[in-house]
Amino acid sequence: MAQKLHAYDDRTPLNLTEEEKQAILQMIQEINTSLTLLDQRITNGAQNSDVSTCIGLLEHRLPDLSKITGYDGILAKQVEERHAKVRKLNCRIRELEEQRGKEINATATTSALQRYEDTLRTWHEACGFRYANIQCKLSGLRVKFNSKLRHERKRRLSRNDEMFARFVKMTPFLPELTDWDIIKNDYSSELADTDENRQNLIRLFTEEFPNVRINRFEARKNDCGSFLLGIDVYIPYEDIERLQKKALEM
Repeated sequence: MAQKLHAYDDRTPLNLTEEEKQAILQMIQEINTSLTLLDQRITNGAQNSDVSTCIGLLEHRLPDLSKITGYDGILAKQVEERHAKVRKLNCRIRELEEQRGKEINATATTSALQRYEDTLRTWHEACGFRYANIQCKLSGLRVKFNSKLRHERKRRLSRNDEMFARFVKMTPFLPELTDWDIIKNDYSSELADTDENRQNLIRLFTEEFPNVRINRFEARKNDCGSFLLGIDVYIPYEDIERLQKKALEM
């Protein structure tokens, strides 16, 4: 059954500006061009891409034409609602992409900081330091080493066996050095607070980390009356990257 077309006798004039008239004429021209092209394609054998191109243009232009002329037909409303849904979905997609980008950046940053900390921890274990308090700062790591040293050169807290083995080859093991003043007993080895050890620590850190900042030395007295030495340093991330590269090139 054929659909009946209803005619509306609304003689209210369209109060269009000259700019709106030109826009409407431009739309009509584009619609006519699209229909003419579709006519030619249908006559000579159309492809699906021809239909998509021509009718797609109509779908795009008809809502604009309806809006500018004040026509509020069902088709125009449906198309506008669909466009609104698409716009809403596109906004949501952009929000998700931005959120994902932030998550990726945060994940990458956390991973990089963890890698810096692991590298430094592996290095200090290879050197023989027993404890280090490591804090991630804006441009580097602040590290506090206390006086305690290890008896044996073993990996404990560091996570990378291969990197530990590389550091063992390129770094001194402090408890075995004869020019360091080390207090040893059956249970521990510790750095004595002497001028020689202060110079040794400065030399150790500045040679390995060219941009290191020595914040201060930390001396304390143990139960036996001996004075022990720790050190507080700030190591830029670039120096840790340089250390990583040096180890990997060995």
